Amino acid sequence: MQSLGAQLPGDCDALVVDASADDTTQKIVAGFPPVRYLRSPVRNMCAQRNLAIRASAQDVIAFLDDDAIPQPGWLDALLRGYADDGVASVVGAVREDGAPVGGGMQWTAFGLQQQIDNWPQTEPVEVLNGRGANMSFRKSALEAAGLFDENYRGHCNGEDRDVFVRVRRAGGRIVYQPDAVVIHCPGPTAGYVRSRNDARYVFMMARNNSYGNTRLFLGRREFFWYFLVETLRFVVEQLGRLARNFGGNLAVLLAYLAGKLCGLAAGLKYRLTK
Repeated sequence: MQSLGAQLPGDCDALVVDASADDTTQKIVAGFPPVRYLRSPVRNMCAQRNLAIRASAQDVIAFLDDDAIPQPGWLDALLRGYADDGVASVVGAVREDGAPVGGGMQWTAFGLQQQIDNWPQTEPVEVLNGRGANMSFRKSALEAAGLFDENYRGHCNGEDRDVFVRVRRAGGRIVYQPDAVVIHCPGPTAGYVRSRNDARYVFMMARNNSYGNTRLFLGRREFFWYFLVETLRFVVEQLGRLARNFGGNLAVLLAYLAGKLCGLAAGLKYRLTK
């Protein structure tokens, strides 16, 4: 909050949404009077983001993860992107220490996307998506898209891509501002650090991706690509590791497949009940 407080304008509405088990965060927020503390009754990132959206009266809402440190000029750079009335979302750069340079198009769980982490892009450019650690939206665009989908479970995975897809389908444009920079400082238990070894995390990742892909892309080529190609790739990769650690990798493989099936069922249920 120290890095953020120096760049907040006087009319800004700064919110911290907390779902932790104790009052440590609340005590820290109390030391920053301009910041409002909101208590979330559930530990669900989408529900917490929706709580903040409903509590804010601002026209533009920017999101930061708790392990993302905004750099000087971050907020101003995001807001500059809204000079064009047709822009529904402005996203910024996420810098990962030691990570390879990203960029370009790739096929992922949510179809064709743009990889923008550590992207060596120097000018604003229209993109397909951003990343939840550094994104902003017009509040009206989020409301038109239906806010964040609270059917994503755990600490979520793919919920940010989900809302970008829906904002684009509603006619909104997404702009990448390279000067809006955050530094990602994940702890040792961060998802991507353990994603190939932690069966519980792998289950939730597979479940959420499968749910989102079914919900958004059933009947499109992206659905075929992910379920047949991406799943086969992961299974082959895990089978190759069984020789080194049979028990651990078998658990991860089974967790992934179980997650895919659970997500598929959840996505089909959504499609049938909407």
